Amino acid sequence: MSDKEVKDYYDAHKSEFAANGKVRASHILVKTEDEANKIYDQLRKGGDFAKIAREKSIDTASAKNGGDLGFFSRGQMVPEFEKVAFTLKKGEVSRPVKTPYGYHIIKVTDKQEGTVMDFDKVKDILTQKMTAEKQKELFDSYINTLKNSYKPEINKAVLAKMESATPQSTEPTEKKEEAEKK
Repeated sequence: MSDKEVKDYYDAHKSEFAANGKVRASHILVKTEDEANKIYDQLRKGGDFAKIAREKSIDTASAKNGGDLGFFSRGQMVPEFEKVAFTLKKGEVSRPVKTPYGYHIIKVTDKQEGTVMDFDKVKDILTQKMTAEKQKELFDSYINTLKNSYKPEINKAVLAKMESATPQSTEPTEKKEEAEKK
C-alpha cells in the first residue's frame, strides 16, 4: 500500500477521522424492504417525515417525537445505521438502510463536526486497514478462480466402500470403556 493511496483515502474520507463529531437524526423503522421503499417514495414526493414516522415507525419510542433520536456520536448506533447517518448532509434523507432491527430511513437534522485527526496519527492504522482489505479482495478473487476452475466430483463407489468399512457399534460408550479396562 503506497503512502499516496493512503493519503488519498484519508483526504476523501476525512469525516471518518473526526473525533467527537455528533449527528442528530430522525428515522423511520419498518420491518420490510418493500414498506421502506414505499415510505421513501412518499418522502421524495414531499411527504412529512415526522408525520410518517409517528404513523408508520415500529420504533415507538422515537416515533412519538417524529422519529427524532437526538444527538449521537460514533460507536453508539449499529454500524450500518451509523455509516449512513454520518455521511448524510444536514437535511438529507437516506434510501432504506438494512440493519438487524429492520429497514431504516434516516434524516439528518443537525451535525456537529468534530476535530479531524491529523494524517500522521491515523496513517499506520489506515495503512493496516487498507492492506487487510486489499489482501481479502485478492484472497476472495483467488478462491473464486479456484471454484470456477475446478469442479470436484464425488466417487460414489469409493464413498460406499468407506462407509461399509467403518465399523458401526451399537454398544453404549460406557460399556465399551468398561470392557477396555478389563
